[in-house]
Amino acid sequence: MAKTWDRILIQFNKVSRTLQKEGVDLLTATSLLESLEEFTEKLCEKFDKIEDDAKNTMPCINQHYQYEEKRQRKRKRYFDESKSPDEEFTESPGRMFRMQTFTLITV
Repeated sequence: MAKTWDRILIQFNKVSRTLQKEGVDLLTATSLLESLEEFTEKLCEKFDKIEDDAKNTMPCINQHYQYEEKRQRKRKRYFDESKSPDEEFTESPGRMFRMQTFTLITV
């Protein structure tokens, strides 16, 4: 995660410094911001590669890095509730991490 944030912050810093220069015109500023948006979109697509790089960089953590399987929670249903199919759906821990943590970066 730290490597990912380092990569993101370096890119944002470069764009920020360029935007703060005196002679930057509107066309350049727009293209820089669009390139930053592209960068974050590509970063989201490369999640698996980034995860593998992090595992390979730190082999001692790789042994302990695994998604724990959680048991499915059972909620008490009252007599007037029906069992809907969307309540049964549970995400894998890896997918939940990706959605709750990594995807927030690109929003």
